[in-house]
Amino acid sequence: MLADRLLAVGEIRAVAVIGAGTMGRGIAQTAAVAGYDVVVADADQAALARGLASIHDTLAMLVEKGKIGAAERHAALARLTTSPSLAEGVSGADLVVEAVPESLELKSGIFRELDAPLPRGRSSPAIPRRCRSVSSPRRRAGPTGSSACTSSIRFR
Repeated sequence: MLADRLLAVGEIRAVAVIGAGTMGRGIAQTAAVAGYDVVVADADQAALARGLASIHDTLAMLVEKGKIGAAERHAALARLTTSPSLAEGVSGADLVVEAVPESLELKSGIFRELDAPLPRGRSSPAIPRRCRSVSSPRRRAGPTGSSACTSSIRFR
């Protein structure tokens, strides 16, 4: 049963975000502030540097505005790391979030490399085609017997 293989929210300790662009760094920042250990994985070293700098700046602005304390900022930054290697970036993750540009080739390549389920929240005819790059139907979330790939949660 699918529910038996999912981690409960309280069991998630480490999050990997694939992609250091606007969406990826926003997700990473939110997860780090929420207390999760976060790795941002992106093959582009410059994108990783820009993403990390943006998170630093945004957290500093949140401190200035009194939205978070300096200690919270420091703790969030301490929980945040980057990796140019997809495999290393997701190796210890309980939850993997894909946040790369909308390119079927790019996304399919990532999912083939990870052999992980696809993320929720996209409505696209390309989703069933991306699902073909996930080798095991057990690694896909969706109705039994369906070709839907609708979850970014890693299974045990």
